[in-house]
Amino acid sequence: MKCPECGLDQHYKAKQCRCGYEFEAWKLGYYSDGTGPTGSESAAVSKNGVWFHRPDYLGFWKRTIVATIDILVVLIVFAVVLIPAPDIAEDSEYAVGLFEPLIFGFICAVYYIVLKRSRVGTVGYRLFGVQIVDLHGERPSLFRMISRFSFILLGPLNGIIDLLWIPSDDQRQAFRDKWSRTYVVKRDAHPAGSGRIITRRYNVMGFNLVFEEVEGCEATAE
Repeated sequence: MKCPECGLDQHYKAKQCRCGYEFEAWKLGYYSDGTGPTGSESAAVSKNGVWFHRPDYLGFWKRTIVATIDILVVLIVFAVVLIPAPDIAEDSEYAVGLFEPLIFGFICAVYYIVLKRSRVGTVGYRLFGVQIVDLHGERPSLFRMISRFSFILLGPLNGIIDLLWIPSDDQRQAFRDKWSRTYVVKRDAHPAGSGRIITRRYNVMGFNLVFEEVEGCEATAE
């Protein structure tokens, strides 16, 4: 973010430039660090979100590669964990049948929910220098990440629809990002502006869906 008065680069949470200019983003209070508005003004502020410049969002092909890398990592870890499975099979075939899906589910949960939202990120996220944030530009909650992960589990076509949604979306959100109110952006990306969080309706394969988005984003700005 640059100061419109003097042109100096600023941290996106900066309240005031060294030249004395006060940033509108702070006045809107789109981040919460305990120094923002209070009372009824604070309630209105909580409905604000942030948007990024379009190049800061990860596009279709890169996200497809990231997804492929992460799937391979999960499968490799799963294969390594299953090495002692033959020993278990000697005791009980039923135990192996129960052991495999439980372990695979646990690995996926840790990798796609806990690790993905952390500062470390998944292998794919680290290689491409990206992170996942919510509509406020902060790390998503565990509940939001669980919701995001569960979207893929709801049906076999969800993964395909999910990725195909990206090219047509101004903020390059996948369908599960719409579902969980998240963005996938570059690690060094800073919000370019803020706006009210509004609801918008989409008709998808005959289903009328309502998602929350940030109003007035200039996602096409370079």
